[in-house]
Amino acid sequence: MKKIFLLSLLSIFLLYSSCKKEEVKGNSTLTIDVNFTYGDEAFTINQIYDYDPLGYNLKIEKLMLYISEMKLVDSDGESFDFADILYVDASDGVTSFSTTIPEGSYTRLDFAIGVPQSMNGTQNPDFDAALYSPNHALSLNNGMYWTWNTGYRFVLIDGRCNTDPMIDEEFETLLSIHTGKDYCFRNTSRNLNFTAIKDGIGKITLTFDVHGFLASPDDVIDIAIDNQSHGTNEGLANRVSDNVILSIENN
Repeated sequence: MKKIFLLSLLSIFLLYSSCKKEEVKGNSTLTIDVNFTYGDEAFTINQIYDYDPLGYNLKIEKLMLYISEMKLVDSDGESFDFADILYVDASDGVTSFSTTIPEGSYTRLDFAIGVPQSMNGTQNPDFDAALYSPNHALSLNNGMYWTWNTGYRFVLIDGRCNTDPMIDEEFETLLSIHTGKDYCFRNTSRNLNFTAIKDGIGKITLTFDVHGFLASPDDVIDIAIDNQSHGTNEGLANRVSDNVILSIENN
């Protein structure tokens, strides 16, 4: 009888301990800010920038992209998925996205640039982008769907270039690079030192250097020559896709 009583007490204690742990574990609010710069300057649509090291002048008229498969990895190696797809338009200034995450210490942010194959129309004959609501990231309203190619653009860069600003002010060269297709999808990660406190509010900022989209330390694209990609110029699309990844900083 005494043995049964002790076992009952032990069961109650373990149940209480388990419940207590669940009660202690809480949630925190996380805001992801997506910001754009041009080198050391703030980035603004239609502003004229120096395109170094080639000495051109450049203005970007449209810049949009997708961030997807966002997840946080904690100090124990456990991951928490919190955003399937996020549409970002640089003309909006800073784009903010808020979500709820478990409290804890996080050491890495994993994400991708582009639309995952599972959410894209390239492999699904029954896919219909028109079914998405106007406010959805994949809505046709965002102008990121290639109806002729049955798939999404991943990064859209439209602008103009003056290749000889010492001679005239004419932006004679059209720049239109739209990456897409599965070969342009890029996974990446950034190390963090981020602690989410129960009932607290935290923020992570991803900063994209637009100059770096075209001119990274590893690859400077001569946009007087290589300036068009619409799902056909695979080489240029891959170069820009690689550069975009290198351009991202977080804090």
